[in-house]
Amino acid sequence: MVGVVATATATVVAHLIPVTRRGEGLGYFGVSTSLATAIGPFIGILMIQRTDFDVILIFCTSISVVCFFVGLMLRVPELSHEQRAVSDAGFRFGNLLERQVIPVCTVMLLTGVFYSSVLSYLNIYAIEKGLADAASFFFMVYAVTVLVSRPFAGRMMDSRGANMIMYPSLVLMGVGLACLGLAQSALVLLAGAVFLGLGFGSVQICIQAIVIKMVEPDRIGLATSTFFIFVDAGLGFGPYLLGLLVPYLGYGDLYLLLGILSVMSVLLYHLMHGAQERKRLPTP
Repeated sequence: MVGVVATATATVVAHLIPVTRRGEGLGYFGVSTSLATAIGPFIGILMIQRTDFDVILIFCTSISVVCFFVGLMLRVPELSHEQRAVSDAGFRFGNLLERQVIPVCTVMLLTGVFYSSVLSYLNIYAIEKGLADAASFFFMVYAVTVLVSRPFAGRMMDSRGANMIMYPSLVLMGVGLACLGLAQSALVLLAGAVFLGLGFGSVQICIQAIVIKMVEPDRIGLATSTFFIFVDAGLGFGPYLLGLLVPYLGYGDLYLLLGILSVMSVLLYHLMHGAQERKRLPTP
């Protein structure tokens, strides 16, 4: 259900935002999801320390009920004739994935794998380094950075194009992962949170905006679904794949390797979308 709700909500938001401000609008929307993924684990850790899982499940169920009633108050745009035709077209591969956005979504898949290392291994790595207290604030620092940066990134994307955001963001993500690999103090660890917020936070919302802009309005839902499939695949399969490397590299060297690969993924983005994006920009 989480996947269904995330896709449906993002599609509704994309339809409501004016075309010329999609990057900025998705930036604001992305802030809400980033805050949820940061505040949620923080509250969860506090509750685990003070209560049991029954209380946590009751708390989560209560929030779900509140969200249900809030959802009933939303004004969702009606489907056009073309959108109904897409949704009623039957079960085919072409109705599950939007083919023309797959190349740029592979960049999202790769960066999702990189970021999954943070979600899965940061706490273990921080304990190993004696930085457990700093790690408890890592996602809060990440969330604040995203909260401040994403609206500006979206606005810049609308005015200057996606490449202006994507190229430096992939490099910043690499710097953030390298900070984790080199962390010997709380300051360096939290600096990694800032760089990852600027990097991965901007990459995610930028690729989502790219995907929506690449398709016709009646294909936005399918393109959004494709985007989230690749996001979830990266975050879901990443820990398993990276876990195969941990016995050989250790967590520190793994983060350094991922930092290097993140910087190198600039070339992948350029080949998959950046070169075409540059051609579409008006010449000054």
